Amino acid sequence: EKNPQGVIGTLRALIEANEFMKKNPEQTGVIAGKKLNLPAAQVPELLKRGGWDFDIYLDASLKDVFAEVIVWMKESNRLVGAAPNIMRAFDPAPLRSIDPARVKGF
Repeated sequence: EKNPQGVIGTLRALIEANEFMKKNPEQTGVIAGKKLNLPAAQVPELLKRGGWDFDIYLDASLKDVFAEVIVWMKESNRLVGAAPNIMRAFDPAPLRSIDPARVKGF
């Protein structure tokens, strides 16, 4: 809310980074290998084997996941009082302004 251009810029950067990783697995291995202290050649295989998906999207089904977490938190006495409005965390407008296809169900 306070910095919509910052949110949009961050989303664009994440989308660009994800595309880079998909198109350049070897170079991704070099970059990530340095940060993770892993041999560069192992990183692409680890990402593939781990089933990592860095696609940037917002799906309305996430609302249901968070609703279940709230129920669990209340049942386990981890949340006292009114539940937070989880919809405040799911503003589809910034991502929709970049690529409407990445927003589903909102």
